[in-house]
Amino acid sequence: SGIDMLDFKAYYPPNYDTETSKASIFVGTSDKHTLNTHGGYLAFKVNQSGFSGSGSTNLIEAMRIEKDGKVGIGTASPTHTLNAVGASGTSVVQSIRNPNTSWGQYSLTRYGTETADFRYMDFGYYRGATEGTRGLVIKSQADATLVTFLDSGKVGIGTASPLVNLHVNGTN
Repeated sequence: SGIDMLDFKAYYPPNYDTETSKASIFVGTSDKHTLNTHGGYLAFKVNQSGFSGSGSTNLIEAMRIEKDGKVGIGTASPTHTLNAVGASGTSVVQSIRNPNTSWGQYSLTRYGTETADFRYMDFGYYRGATEGTRGLVIKSQADATLVTFLDSGKVGIGTASPLVNLHVNGTN
């Protein structure tokens, strides 16, 4: 498969490190296809080990965009629109946050179908109005709180403010 790359090297006064790539953008043809149907990809690679004096040999692929638009972070073989793969163990794979530190703030991820914001549910973290009201929430398209999991361990179904370990609010 054909590959071209754009290397990024570092300048540390008074010397220029001409041997070590600190990051690279690779453009190539995917070797997943036959000779006549090669698809392109774009890979972003970084040097995680510092100086090596061996050019691009310490570059590790951090992200890839395949010809079909699939994006892989932490994987060179994305199988879905977005694949994010982290190290095993307790590493955080995804972090979505609202940088506002005021009380009463949400950090929500919207999951939907059809056109944008037509049919959806929100899933995320609520900082609460007080320490006792913060937790994980699932909200409906009508902005109703469907389920709440408070940091204290209390769970509410149909209520944003569960009063006991399992608080169900509804008529059925």
